[in-house]
Formats: sequence, structure tokens, C-alpha cells
Amino acid sequence: MRNKVFKIFVGCIVSCCYFLVVGSSNGRATAENEGNTGAPGDASNTCINCHNGGPIQVEIDLKMLNAANEEVVKYIPEEEYTLRVEISGTSGSISGYGFQLVCLSDIDNSGVVGWNNPGSNVKLAAAKGRNYAEHNGISNTNVFEVGWKAPAVGKGDLTFYTCGNGVNKNGKTSGDGAAKTTLKVTEGDLSGLSDYYNHAFKVYPNPFNDQIIIEGQPESIKIVNQQGQMVDVNYNRGTSIVNTQKFKPGLYFLILKMENQTKILKLVKF
Repeated sequence: MRNKVFKIFVGCIVSCCYFLVVGSSNGRATAENEGNTGAPGDASNTCINCHNGGPIQVEIDLKMLNAANEEVVKYIPEEEYTLRVEISGTSGSISGYGFQLVCLSDIDNSGVVGWNNPGSNVKLAAAKGRNYAEHNGISNTNVFEVGWKAPAVGKGDLTFYTCGNGVNKNGKTSGDGAAKTTLKVTEGDLSGLSDYYNHAFKVYPNPFNDQIIIEGQPESIKIVNQQGQMVDVNYNRGTSIVNTQKFKPGLYFLILKMENQTKILKLVKF
């Protein structure tokens, strides 16, 4: 009797893992309406539950990169970033990769939206009120990248949760390996941004809303958004009021050209 019960138990586990791997090949949020990152409120199982114990072993690394491709752990509200998930094999022969990624507020574990511009091996999917980035079929490459726009001011600290695996493409979970990790990011303190004054000119307010005032004698001014696109500005020497009502919230760079130098100031619109 015990052997029969044990066989049924093992059979259930194998069956469960079979359906998990079939669903996982298309992304868990897409195929099964589940989050499996290990985040609070996600399903109790992750890819580690079935993709483990084999010759394949992996490590997973998660980074947030700013527009200059620098790794950061603080975000400026409304600024654009890139999240990069990299799965590295430490043993075994890997034929493909998969992952899932979600962002939650540390205050109440609610999902934070903002995904955009997924890489070719990434797709965006929703499951049970949360938004995920996950693999777009089994990936031949071990790096996944997706754009992310930070939330508005006041969202506070956030945590990204990700789980990923390396697989042997045998149609089963046997022999595979998986891992998970988290990345905590804090809301940037904008108090360091302030009005700029020197003997030649003044720029205020910063952060700004409907206008920027520039007083002084720079030869020219340009405003560039965080994608590097020029924003039209009419400027006359003396005092110039730049109407910014049509500017989208986010980060901007003010380029002031003077006789012997170029000054670049960081500005933020709420």
C-alpha cells in the first residue's frame, strides 16, 4: 500500500513538472497566468521547483542601467532605465534559457508598471493583476533586456524579483538548473537638484513644472531629453522664459554655451 501511495505521489510530481515545463517554454504569465519569480504574492512554486538537481547549474544576475549604461540602484522618478537579466551556467551543457521578472513596491507589495521596449527574446505579459517581463520562447542567448520607466514621485523603494533557468531542451525538466535573485532600488532624493547660480547666469526653478527661467549671458541654450532628442527652445540674451508645459515628466539636460566653456545642468520635471 505504501509503495502504491508513493508511486502515485511521485507520478503527481512528475506530471506537475511536465505541465510546468510545457507552460514555462512560453513564459509562465503568458501560458499559465502565473508569476513564478519568488516574489511575495506570486505562486509558491518557481522554476527552481522542477528545473533542479541535474548536471546543469546556473547563477542569475540582475542589474538596472541608466541612460548612460551605468549600473545604478537609485531611480529618478519618471526616468527611463534598462533591466538586464543574465543567466550564467556554472556546470552542465545548456541549450536554452528562460526567465521571468516583476517589480513590486516595498510598501505594500503591489505591482509596479513601467515595462517597455522588450528585447527580441523578451515579451511582456500580465498575470493576476501584475505585469511581468519574461522569455519569448526558449532563448538561445543568456541575456535578457527590457526597458522600464520609473514611477512618479513618492512611490518609494522598490524590489525587482526574477527567476531564470538553463535547460537542455530534452522536453522535460530533468537535467536542468535554475536560480532566483532580487534587486532593491531606492527612490532618488531630488533635493540635490536645485536652482543654479553663478556670476554669468541663473537657472531656476529645478525641479520645474510649467517653465524654466534663464537669466544671464550664455551665447546659446539647448535642452535635451533623456533619449538624446533636442527640445525646441527660443532664446534671447538677458532673461528667457522657457515654456515647458508640453514637456513630459522626467529628466532633461540643459546645455549652456558660453565663450570658453559649455555647461550641462540636469533638470527634472515633475
